[in-house]
Amino acid sequence: MTVKYSINTYESDGSASSKPFQIKIYKDGSLYKTINASSGTATGSFSAPKGTYTLRVYTSQSTHYTGGLSVE
Repeated sequence: MTVKYSINTYESDGSASSKPFQIKIYKDGSLYKTINASSGTATGSFSAPKGTYTLRVYTSQSTHYTGGLSVE
């Protein structure tokens, strides 16, 4: 299976952020992969075994995010 992620971060005023952030992807509740993004956007995919995947996005206090995971 392929796990795809696409995250965009925004400042508190709604403008696009360029701050670095971190994504942690969990498989069946355990940490599976950590991705460090150097700018306000991260998009990619990776092959992974079957399971239930979730993510957490860690940003600075002044930013929020949109996006998430999809599985094919």
